[in-house]
Amino acid sequence: MSMIPGSERIVLVLALALAVGTSGCSGRRAPKPPRRVVASPSATATKTAPPTATAPTARPTATPSPGLTEPSYAPPAPAESLPARPTAALAAATKMTERARRDLDAGRTDEALELLEQAMQVDPDAPFAYYYMAGVYLQRGRAAEAEVLAQRAATLADGFPVAWSAHAHALRGRALQVLGKREEALRAYRAALAADPNNQPAREALRELGD
Repeated sequence: MSMIPGSERIVLVLALALAVGTSGCSGRRAPKPPRRVVASPSATATKTAPPTATAPTARPTATPSPGLTEPSYAPPAPAESLPARPTAALAAATKMTERARRDLDAGRTDEALELLEQAMQVDPDAPFAYYYMAGVYLQRGRAAEAEVLAQRAATLADGFPVAWSAHAHALRGRALQVLGKREEALRAYRAALAADPNNQPAREALRELGD
């Protein structure tokens, strides 16, 4: 065997080492590390987030039928029924009517009638004084005069809160009922409910009359 130079011998040794390493590992492949599966944030949120509660759908509130709520047993106070800018005559007549109303509540009927007459003279177109005077006359057995006054109050109540017209019609119906005019009384009560379905005197009177 001839001698191999030193540099070539080193190259040969390296080649043999590489060949041996390759042949020793040819039958076995190093196992790959297990693949780690990382769940995406969206998938995790989908699996773990609790179901969102759905808010119940609100039911529409039914509007109560007029006449079934807030029954009206008397008209509002005259001072609360004035327009934004009343005339001087209407304002003065209303003050007198308010004083008369307090007298009626205290049982001072004669003093109340005096004030109501003065109020009519100050403003003949104010419905309040006619209404209260009609009530006094009806209580005193003067149904025919009460019916005329109540009709006047109902006519003049146009432009004021509807309760005034309704109560004036209802008061006229009572006067007509006392006079024995049933059909006319029924029409007056129906007119009261047409003006204000909450008018309780007219509703009760129609029930009593079987209408």
